[in-house]
Amino acid sequence: MVNGIDDWKWVQEKLLRYIYHENFWVAKNAITGLGDVARIHGKLDKRRVLEGLEKIENERLLGVKLSAIDDINMFVKD
Repeated sequence: MVNGIDDWKWVQEKLLRYIYHENFWVAKNAITGLGDVARIHGKLDKRRVLEGLEKIENERLLGVKLSAIDDINMFVKD
């Protein structure tokens, strides 16, 4: 459960809407949230999420992006 919401697909879709947001903090928290979904639920649409994360070009988000990718690869089985 993430913030009282047990529907990982719903959370994933909401977060994916914001990973490219122009506001650094909005994008950062959306990316972090995807890693949290992977860690807490152990599932998400891995291919779709990783493709989305790979398209992020903002250098300031590199660390959080790599951290989320690590969480996804660690906690979500193919």
